[in-house]
Amino acid sequence: MIAYSDVQRQAGLLDKYREEKVDGIILSPINAHEIVEAIDRCTEERIPVVTVNSDIKGSRRFCFIGQDGYKAGKVAARFMGEFLNGKGRTVVITSDGDEHQSFPFGTREGGFRTVITEAYPQIQMLPSVTTKEDPVIMRREMQRILQEEKDIDGILVTCGCVRAAGEELKASGRRGVRLICYEDYPEILELMREDVVTMTLGSGLKDQGKRSIEVLLDKLIYDKNPYRKHLYSEIHVMVKESL
Repeated sequence: MIAYSDVQRQAGLLDKYREEKVDGIILSPINAHEIVEAIDRCTEERIPVVTVNSDIKGSRRFCFIGQDGYKAGKVAARFMGEFLNGKGRTVVITSDGDEHQSFPFGTREGGFRTVITEAYPQIQMLPSVTTKEDPVIMRREMQRILQEEKDIDGILVTCGCVRAAGEELKASGRRGVRLICYEDYPEILELMREDVVTMTLGSGLKDQGKRSIEVLLDKLIYDKNPYRKHLYSEIHVMVKESL
């Protein structure tokens, strides 16, 4: 387990495994140039690196298996627009907003903003809020949003720490705020049962793990490449009634 944004440790582990001449690597990468360079060093020595759940820009990784973040952001926007009847105020909560932001988090926000801007012009989007994947920061920012934005109608959480966000929304006593997030972790499903999370978009994490192993074994045993470099998982729309 590597702490969020511990770039040097992840890069160091990639170099360590490269020096040990492992046959292949499955990685959920931090989006940083040091990781790109470490992946490319593995590739140069014919060690395929499969990125799973999170992708990385500019590397020579073997392939990516996970959610199409941009498309998933567009889906979230379509539902948010309909939930709010095409008007209101929304905010996106994400990880960093800098060069280390997980690739899907940034593309989710991009897809969301594109659809809201084009299809729901009466929905006002507030500046993004960053949390660095830290539940303490998430709680603090949620408290600030709920105190300062008395008429907030929708919140999209593109990253982790949804439990902290949901608990703060629940504690505030605010009703009618639509909270959309990602994945089907147990704490998210529980918040959905409590009518705190309105909807979540799962990415089939178990299927991603299984598929990444299959792709890597195909390469190592049969020298078979996937039919494309991006193998997108399905987007699972989940609401309380689907549990």
